[in-house]
Amino acid sequence: MIVAIGEWVLRTACRQTRAWRDQGFPLQRIAVNVSVKQFTHTNFLEMVRNVLADTALEPNLLEIEITESLLVQDTHTINDILQSLKDMNVRIAIDDFGTGYSSLSRLKEMPIDCLKIDRSFVSGIHGGPRDQSIICAIIAMAEGMDLKVIAEGVETSGQVHFLREKQCQEAQGFLFSRPLAPQQAQAFLRQTFG
Repeated sequence: MIVAIGEWVLRTACRQTRAWRDQGFPLQRIAVNVSVKQFTHTNFLEMVRNVLADTALEPNLLEIEITESLLVQDTHTINDILQSLKDMNVRIAIDDFGTGYSSLSRLKEMPIDCLKIDRSFVSGIHGGPRDQSIICAIIAMAEGMDLKVIAEGVETSGQVHFLREKQCQEAQGFLFSRPLAPQQAQAFLRQTFG
């Protein structure tokens, strides 16, 4: 059922983003997690094309989040799918980066746009130098590869301070907002964008 559920999630997210943009909210992208099973399903690319066409969402506003574990799958197939997404102008992010088994040599070959630092490292920022060192290394690597970096699971202003100091470009987490239903999210957007 994950393939059908994944399509519903993608379609719902794209439709809602299109509606919010039509209402004047200047959203720059919507990120949607995709399971390994969905990503490698035979009709994945066709499904993404259809969802974008049906919802009239500009492809550059969609960011597909894949897990780092996907990078250790069949290289040729994964690269072809990633390149096809890039050719559509869809953005690609590696979610939970630092927790999987990806090879750095594979990472440099992948047409990705963003690394998302796993929340386990962010939660350990004030616990000692090891998590801080890992975060700094991911940020430096992303910068050197011209990739955007996002810290996940930010819950304190101290974490934000550390991440800003280390030049992390973006952050997400409960400090900014808990998960919201569409109506609540719209109120949040109205408050944020005026």
